[in-house]
Amino acid sequence: MKLINKLTIGHLTIGLLVIVVALVGINAINSISLAFNEMSGETIPTIKALEDTKEASLRIVVSTSEFVSIKAESGRNETAIGDVEKEQVISGIKQYDEAISRYEDLVNRFFPKEKVFLENIKNSGKKLQNVSNEIIILKEQGASGSIILEKQDEFEAADQEFLKAINDAILNEDKEFADRNQDVNHAIAGSVQNILIAGFLTFIIAIALGVNISKSISKPILELKNASVDIGKGKLDTRVDIKSDDELGILAACFNQMAQRLEHDIEGINKVETVVRDSEEKFRLVFENARDAIFWSDPETGLIVRCNKAAENLLEKDSREIVGHHQSTLHSPEKAEYYGEQFKRHFKEKESVDEDAEIITKSGKIKQVQISASVTTVRGKQIMQGIFHDITERKLAEKALIKEKEFTEIALDSQLDTFFVFDPYTNKAIRWNKTFRDITGYTDEEIATLKAPNSYYSPEDMEKAASYLESIRHDGKARVELSLICKDGHRILTEYQASLIRDENGEPKYIISVGRDITQRKRAEGALKESEERYRRIVDFSPYGIIIHRDGKIVLVNQAGAKILGAANPEELIGIPVFEIIHPDYRDIVKE
Repeated sequence: MKLINKLTIGHLTIGLLVIVVALVGINAINSISLAFNEMSGETIPTIKALEDTKEASLRIVVSTSEFVSIKAESGRNETAIGDVEKEQVISGIKQYDEAISRYEDLVNRFFPKEKVFLENIKNSGKKLQNVSNEIIILKEQGASGSIILEKQDEFEAADQEFLKAINDAILNEDKEFADRNQDVNHAIAGSVQNILIAGFLTFIIAIALGVNISKSISKPILELKNASVDIGKGKLDTRVDIKSDDELGILAACFNQMAQRLEHDIEGINKVETVVRDSEEKFRLVFENARDAIFWSDPETGLIVRCNKAAENLLEKDSREIVGHHQSTLHSPEKAEYYGEQFKRHFKEKESVDEDAEIITKSGKIKQVQISASVTTVRGKQIMQGIFHDITERKLAEKALIKEKEFTEIALDSQLDTFFVFDPYTNKAIRWNKTFRDITGYTDEEIATLKAPNSYYSPEDMEKAASYLESIRHDGKARVELSLICKDGHRILTEYQASLIRDENGEPKYIISVGRDITQRKRAEGALKESEERYRRIVDFSPYGIIIHRDGKIVLVNQAGAKILGAANPEELIGIPVFEIIHPDYRDIVKE
């Protein structure tokens, strides 16, 4: 019998056993499903109908009570008073009728023994509705308080009777639900037991069948394994004697043919060696034409064993001047010892390194390079490979950038105005100048931890500061006057002009604020205002009429002048042409 047939029979047998287990499982599921459907299709809807009935009765009771309460507060027999509550009562009765109808239908279909609960609920519910209607009618007719109170007592008794009836029914349904739930649990337990028994029997039969099939296959496989070991030891005349019409027999015949074909495989090995040589040539081309300088060094001696064209160009040397020399000669004499120690450490720790270094050319020129060093194996021998990337121009650019930064810092620190940059989200300081540090008295470390504006302004200024920040975020710039509170507590009146810097996505990135001490300016403005006030008082209290005009119109008149011109007050003369108060005979003289 063929191996495939043996395995097929085994698979079919196991498949049949799996089908048996599946049938047991299906039967178990059906049992559980039947028990669950009875519970979910009968008991649960019945409980829901009872809960809805109870909810409707509660709605009737609450709406009736609210109707009586509202009527009592109004003190009048107006029809509109309590209409909403009355509608709620009617709506509750409709809800009750719908729920009790569903409950009655379920009782008649599934629980005929529970009709006694149904009758109790219907009778008590009818009584509750009747008393509710009587109370509403009496209240609308303006019945006396004693009659209403008596009916309310009767209404409460009817409510208690109805609640008892429906609670008894719900309690009975809960017991029914618990019983059916227990049936479901029994069905599940039985099903689990049946599935476990069927699964165990399937496992035993599968093991026995597997052992039998394995024995019929393992013997020829073992013989093939031993023959393969002999072939591996060089015994190419090894053969196997397996006579069968299954796949193992075919495998044995193929094995015997394998020894005969080994000779042909030697030719294949030669072809592989040719491919390897081609690969090495490709590698040589890549190595020689790489843009970065590459050096191979012997890790033991430190001598350079190979380099590429880029290495020659970098050092301004021929390869013969590089290969055979110690790798420390790549660097200036004063740093050769340091880089020699680094070379030994990297090889010892077998670590890959990326670092900046200096090399010296044949002409004595120092160049900045970035070295990527690693230990690798070439043809079974370890080498230290170093890739040198010329970063001289980058270093020059970095120095220029540092100088530019220093210039910017000097320019900012030389300003008399404060310069302050902060994050618009965290309000933490990002950059500030020396003037800000000197004026506030805070150290750089303290400024870096303080938040703007809370740390620098008084509570009365915080509302202005918040409006200031909102204007910056909305308009991109703003201007405000605030009192800067220094570390020692004294305040400096400062005028701030700020701009918002956004990122490439248009989101706020920085807020730049420039502040100027305006204390002296404000004092000058105050002095000027005081001077103007003194001048105005002199003019106002002068016994002589004083009139000031500009562009042909009166802009200021004192009380004496208004009185002379017959005006009730100086404001009546403001804005009129000055020639209107001059006699016509003298206007030409005045013009001259």
